[in-house]
Amino acid sequence: MNSASQPSNELIRVRSDYVGAGAYVVLPGDSAIAVNTTYGVQATGLDGKVKWQVDLGERCIGLAWQADGVLLANTLHATHQLDANGTLQNTTQTRHEIAHAPVPWGDGMLLATLTRLYALDSDGRVRWKYRLRDSLGESVRAVLILGVHVINDEVVVGAVDYNSGVGRVLVLDLEGEVRWQSDLGPITSFFPTGDDEFLYTLSGYGRFESVCCNSSGDVKWRLPVGGPGLRLDDESLAILVGNNESPTWDNWELRMFMKDGLEFSSRLAKGHCSHPPVEAADGSLYFTSFFKPLDPSESRLDYTSFVPQPVFQAFDYLMRVKAASHQYDVYYFRARPDEDVELLFEDTDSVAFGPTVAGENHVFFVHNKDHLVLPIG
Repeated sequence: MNSASQPSNELIRVRSDYVGAGAYVVLPGDSAIAVNTTYGVQATGLDGKVKWQVDLGERCIGLAWQADGVLLANTLHATHQLDANGTLQNTTQTRHEIAHAPVPWGDGMLLATLTRLYALDSDGRVRWKYRLRDSLGESVRAVLILGVHVINDEVVVGAVDYNSGVGRVLVLDLEGEVRWQSDLGPITSFFPTGDDEFLYTLSGYGRFESVCCNSSGDVKWRLPVGGPGLRLDDESLAILVGNNESPTWDNWELRMFMKDGLEFSSRLAKGHCSHPPVEAADGSLYFTSFFKPLDPSESRLDYTSFVPQPVFQAFDYLMRVKAASHQYDVYYFRARPDEDVELLFEDTDSVAFGPTVAGENHVFFVHNKDHLVLPIG
């Protein structure tokens, strides 16, 4: 870490067996970080001591909490239920390779593989399944899931062809039938903006816009900008705005919008953003950005959305991608209400970084396999 940009003694670096990509969770009271590993799941306290770990027999893709406090863990060929102490309660096997973190849904969960989306009940039995090639095309080898959200009791999925980046946003009903789907396009992000609304961004192949619509496909408003975002507690929207086809010297911005799409604030940040911001208990927004250092010998295409981003490294593992990892300069930010974006610290030589997570009293960043924990309040 660059010592000149590191905050004074506040930052806690937690080393664990984290694979450096994919969803992780923070245990109650910020007592530990539960991470996905090459063998299963590990929980490490902020003091760096391992509290527990469980060997699930293969690489874990991601974790999520159920409402009843059960920890869901997806490995390559199974989904598991653990309690907060790491005790294994149940395992459901699948013949297909899982390609996304688990998503709680009622008393069950949603499970995404390379080609299908499954709805499982609390006992792991399949309630319904949807074949994603039916929407994306028979030639699609594997599907990259940009996100799965439950909105107004329906399932909204952002899914793209791993090779081309062209995909759709799908709305599935309680029986797994398609209620609505967007046109095919270079979809790069989407997130819920209301009880029955969501915003998706198209960036690539000469297109760059964001569309807010409801589960019936009725367009509420459009933006000529877009990126990963978050609906805040006051119903406003925080979006990290940029263009995935911009060269490395184009900085993104943190823009604030009313729920009707009216912009009321714009603050310059630095770098490109692949994960949305998080809202912490202190009322501030925290987020991570990155630059791929400029190499004059490379073409402009080497800095577009078609370059594999660190957020996809867990998925690249599934696809047996053996290409050398890119190295990035990574920046970690805080945006207090009505103040300029503040650079907290930065790192170089990063090959993987996961999502930012807000705990009860800390914010959790990622650099490679380490978590960078910042106390708040």
